[in-house]
Amino acid sequence: DSRKTMEINPSNTIIKELRNRVDADKTEKTVKDLVNLLFDTALLTSGFSLDEPNIFAARIHRNRLSSASALMTTRKRRWTRPRAR
Repeated sequence: DSRKTMEINPSNTIIKELRNRVDADKTEKTVKDLVNLLFDTALLTSGFSLDEPNIFAARIHRNRLSSASALMTTRKRRWTRPRAR
């Protein structure tokens, strides 16, 4: 069993944003998923395998669906005309 160490740069923009989101709401599942995706991706790119690849895939799907939903909401807001008075 290999020990795994992930070093992060606390000054990195992504890490700062994740920290801000955690500080704002410690129960937000999206942030937890993003942190776990970051770690799992680092494992994979370092040559390790994942113990539970199905959980990794589920996180990716949730993240993509969440991103798609946010994009659709943004587009809807952008293209909706104000109601006539």
